[in-house]
Amino acid sequence: MKLVKKKVILIPYPAQGHVTPMLQLASVLLKFGLKPVMIVPEFIHHRLSPQINERHGILCISIPDGLHAETPRDFFSIDKAMEDYFPSRLDDVVRELNGDDGGILCFIVDLLASWAIIVANKYGVQVAGFWPAMHTTYRLIAAIPAMVHSGIISENGCPLHKSPIHLYPGQPTLTTDDLPWLIGSSAARSSRFKFWSRTLDRSNTLKWLLMNTFPDECHQKQLISTSCMQDVRQNFQIGPLNMPLDNKQD
Repeated sequence: MKLVKKKVILIPYPAQGHVTPMLQLASVLLKFGLKPVMIVPEFIHHRLSPQINERHGILCISIPDGLHAETPRDFFSIDKAMEDYFPSRLDDVVRELNGDDGGILCFIVDLLASWAIIVANKYGVQVAGFWPAMHTTYRLIAAIPAMVHSGIISENGCPLHKSPIHLYPGQPTLTTDDLPWLIGSSAARSSRFKFWSRTLDRSNTLKWLLMNTFPDECHQKQLISTSCMQDVRQNFQIGPLNMPLDNKQD
């Protein structure tokens, strides 16, 4: 009798620095007897398919992004596609996969692709978050409520003063130049801050977060003691994910 493997749905954010770590994570899941299914928009799938076809056991499914061919795939167009178009396309894929043998064990969702959390919740499937970078970068985003609470930034993400930012004991001092949403025009900054705030709100519902970092990077790091920064989820350091992409499972 053929062994039926449980499927794990992987949803990366469709940009450089996000897809590759998720693909490397898929390789790790293979070793645990799971069936990784990575779902990406068509413009990413075209680049990935030569690599995926050479790998054993990883299924890559493309979904349309709903954008015109001449539309640049920049931050703002991708954000709109993720919110307005991707969910219904993913819903179609999940219904089909759920009806196959083995079913869906769980989702692993890049936090920047938080739209997929809503789809998984619709089907009652457990979701683990994925952060493709070091823990320090996640902590900066997780500190948004504390920065608002302490008057460092406004509720719209605008800096309220120019003084240095001290978020964590023993960590480097930051300035407002380090805040990732302060890019471009005022309208662009506002849109980026809404994106990060929405990402944080949705990810706060998750029980588990997988981080592409190494355990020593998190050693003796403590969140500043404010009630709005309590993180009750389980964080797992699974990196660094640097497995060669041409690695194959026998």
